[in-house]
Amino acid sequence: MFRYWTLSLHRLAFIIVFVIIVTAISTDRFLVASIFFAVIFLLILRESDPPALEGVKIKMPEKVFVNDRFRVSAIISLRGGSGLINAELKLPTEFRIEDGTNVHLLYKSKRDRSITITVKLRALRRGVFDFGPLVYSIHGFSGNYSHHGGQMDLEKSIEVIPKIRVTKPKHLNVVARKYIPSQSIASMGPPSTDFKYVRDYTYGDPVKFINWKATARSGSSDSIMVNDYEREGLTTTLIVLDRSASMHRGLPELNPFEYSILLIMSLVKILLERKINTGFWYGQRFDDGYRFLLPSNKTIQYQEIKRLLIAGETLKFARRLAIDPGRSFYRAVIDTSPNVLLITYVNGDNVGQIAGFARRVEKFSSRLIILNPIPYGVIGSHSEHPLSEFMGKYALRHMDRNLYSSIPRGTHLITWDPEIDGMGGVLVRLSRMLR
Repeated sequence: MFRYWTLSLHRLAFIIVFVIIVTAISTDRFLVASIFFAVIFLLILRESDPPALEGVKIKMPEKVFVNDRFRVSAIISLRGGSGLINAELKLPTEFRIEDGTNVHLLYKSKRDRSITITVKLRALRRGVFDFGPLVYSIHGFSGNYSHHGGQMDLEKSIEVIPKIRVTKPKHLNVVARKYIPSQSIASMGPPSTDFKYVRDYTYGDPVKFINWKATARSGSSDSIMVNDYEREGLTTTLIVLDRSASMHRGLPELNPFEYSILLIMSLVKILLERKINTGFWYGQRFDDGYRFLLPSNKTIQYQEIKRLLIAGETLKFARRLAIDPGRSFYRAVIDTSPNVLLITYVNGDNVGQIAGFARRVEKFSSRLIILNPIPYGVIGSHSEHPLSEFMGKYALRHMDRNLYSSIPRGTHLITWDPEIDGMGGVLVRLSRMLR
């Protein structure tokens, strides 16, 4: 576009110069008077150096909720020179433009000025997203200098928080089975006098729990055995969220993983209100290691779990992944004998790994509950095919029961279609099992 614009101006300037030459050798008064206007036009075409982009200031909220609409303004300061400026504010794909545009084209004269790009956006998905960079290009109005441009990093981010609706407490029956002291000795609860078993020493065990006789019988100078006792006063729930590709089936913003995050935030809030120790683990490690929170019933625990959930992403190209929360998870299972809630989409790719995880958890006398969020309703409701919704409901009613035969019988399995069942019903069902 800029090339054709410059070519047209050059042709027009050639015509004007030709008129000036003809006028100079003519005695016609009308032609002589036209020289004045031709000179003015040539002065307009005369340009200085290209303008410089001095800085960019971004105005937008730091936190919004999913489906909220908000405005983003980029104020661009320009100084010196003149020319045509094309500026584009790069936006994350998780936002939809509701009003305005993120691309502006304008002409800057020699006077310093600021331009503002304002766009109204809608947040489609939870997470922490970076805005930018600002990509710009500067073109000479008449082509007397070549293209200039670049980009500026904005270093501006926004946090999109899932919008949850907590079910009213009177509809739920989540209560601790034991009295909970207001000031516990440890987040796991104080040890009682009821002997549990003898195990290897780990960092943090009290010296008074060392079993010297068992240590001597072990015959190893590097091994120390300690007595482990039952914990009293606290009930514990550990939540494990699968990150494998099977949890990403559906739409980018509507899939089992996204619905599970909303459910976990509602469930954690309910459990903490009843002083139930709640911990959270991702089912697979991240590049920087395992991400988890040890069980606690403090008020800040909800905010910490929410922070982990907002930053979580699925492994979109890895389906056959074992459920492996890490050693910290199994240590918490050994210490607390908790209720374990595993949230994963059970299918032919991962049922073997889920069965192995269930056997490891039940070996420590812990109750395991598997919540199976299936994507049939999501896919059916948002597909353009006229029979897709019907086929999704048909698949839900006629699921292959043989798929669950390898899962241990003591495991509680809840099948949940978020698009059909909603969230209140599954919260009530979970509350009956987490007492």
